[in-house]
Amino acid sequence: MRLKHIVPCLLLFACTNQKEADELAVIERLTDQWQLKGQPSYESWQKIDDTRFEGQGFTALEKDTSITEKFNLTKQGDNWIYHVNLMGKQNPNEVDFKLDSSSTNTLVFNNPKHDFPQSLVYHWPNDTIMQVTLKGEGSSPVYLVFKRR
Repeated sequence: MRLKHIVPCLLLFACTNQKEADELAVIERLTDQWQLKGQPSYESWQKIDDTRFEGQGFTALEKDTSITEKFNLTKQGDNWIYHVNLMGKQNPNEVDFKLDSSSTNTLVFNNPKHDFPQSLVYHWPNDTIMQVTLKGEGSSPVYLVFKRR
């Protein structure tokens, strides 16, 4: 009788661990330096550990590099939170997005309370291209295409 109760628990635990491992594998695709196609703008990500990734967005013109944003992705409980700190000179702006879904090559982060964007979609059609879509209610989507450096 007890075995009937143990097997479903073990299956649930195994499925949960597999889902977390699959999610982490997609998140790890961020790690590298990505250049916005046709622009001197970049996203650079590094893995700190299995629960934290850090990165920055920057523009590089000749010998001058300007950091435009800093971000981190952290596991908080059962959720991944994408924290963005825009480095504006007048009004630094910080906002969090929660990972709502992931698949083999897509991550979808949402914050319906933010003005724009409310959704960030990272998609990798292959190992060298990263597509980022910024979406918001009442606004046209912004499409960014990055190439791995």
